[in-house]
Amino acid sequence: MFSSPGGGCEVGHTEGGSRLHPEFDPSLEGDHDPTELARIPDRGRALRVENLKKPVSGIMRTRVGTVSPDARVGEAVALMAAGHYGCVLVIDGSRLVGILSERDVVTRIVDQRKDPGQEVVRDHMTMEPETLSPDDAIAYALNIMKVGGFRHVPIADDTGSVVGIVSIRDAVDLLVEHFRDEILTLPPPTSQGPKTQHGG
Repeated sequence: MFSSPGGGCEVGHTEGGSRLHPEFDPSLEGDHDPTELARIPDRGRALRVENLKKPVSGIMRTRVGTVSPDARVGEAVALMAAGHYGCVLVIDGSRLVGILSERDVVTRIVDQRKDPGQEVVRDHMTMEPETLSPDDAIAYALNIMKVGGFRHVPIADDTGSVVGIVSIRDAVDLLVEHFRDEILTLPPPTSQGPKTQHGG
């Protein structure tokens, strides 16, 4: 049902019954690329209100994982693991109908001791997620995340087709771009030294 991790599809291109866009995407929770900070430019202390008014298309990711509402949760989990995604978008035809995140899987499947191989995505997804257009300001994405408690905001064009996604990690990257030295050169908070990637 899922294309191979090496498929390299863009949003809107379908392979099999669902679409896999396997860019190694550290913007979503979970494992991240240890070299990701190397590609964050140093922009000094230039973060101002004007930056938050820029279009969200400037920080969104255009490669996302998608599944159909009738997919098994286990298949969605496999897709998230293969692409290092913290969520998958649920697409019915060409319409975004929901979103299933790692948090949903933990609280609605694992914690309830349900079998992800038997459960259907439509029964556990967050329905009709709020979206933004590519031209909306970055500030709107931050507002939705803060007010709604969301970690991911899908981006859709005028036809309703998904063209990308913005995550809380993208917001963190934006801060690091402008305060790189202040954030990345801090000493360990305790004498124990820094934690490993999975030590938290």
